[in-house]
Amino acid sequence: KDLFNRGRLARAFNKFEDCVRFFTMTINDFPKSRYAMPALYNRGLCHESLDDPNSAIESFERYTQLTQDPVDRLDGFFRLLHNLVDAERNTRALLLAERLLGERLTALDQAEIIIKKAVVLGRLAQKEKSKALLLKAARMAKKTTDGLVHGNAVLAEAEYEIGLLYLREMSQVRLVLPLARMKVALGQKLAAFRKSQRHLLNAVTGQVKEPSTRAGEALGNLYAKLYGDLLAAERPADLSP
Repeated sequence: KDLFNRGRLARAFNKFEDCVRFFTMTINDFPKSRYAMPALYNRGLCHESLDDPNSAIESFERYTQLTQDPVDRLDGFFRLLHNLVDAERNTRALLLAERLLGERLTALDQAEIIIKKAVVLGRLAQKEKSKALLLKAARMAKKTTDGLVHGNAVLAEAEYEIGLLYLREMSQVRLVLPLARMKVALGQKLAAFRKSQRHLLNAVTGQVKEPSTRAGEALGNLYAKLYGDLLAAERPADLSP
């Protein structure tokens, strides 16, 4: 109990290396105690905070194999999926996402899984499928919470990922001559810019620590990228720098 509480205290004070150490001692020295399973789960969370998804995956895999409680196991699978996506283990993440979507989940939990699936599909160049799933997840997150925006972590995550998708779409549009072609491309670029801006601002408005902060950073990148692309537009040979 003392070791477990030291691990919890270390985590509360963001001392994540100590957190991992105390929870590992609890697991190894007292494997049959009632503190071993929660220590395993909490160690995974500490690895997450250390941006070490591969180590977190090991903890959550073991947790899901050993826990006897169905609710705890499902919670472990959610954390496992989160870290599989972070570690870019795309095939395993897709398989687990499909498995979880076959469970009896709340609409909000389904939306969370759909976001993870969409992120992986986006990496695998299935952008239209990814976009459709993210928009679906955002609708579900709104509907099931009666339109709640502030503090809606699932909605903020969906809006952030949609914003990133349109940011990448904007970046891929090149401004090249002739002028007629450039006018069309500029229209496409600005349309993607506005969509990205809207969704990223929605994520910021949610005021959910992680996705809202990342959305704010992405907004800065969005403005900088548009400005850079405009300056880098192809110019006629007789136009000086």
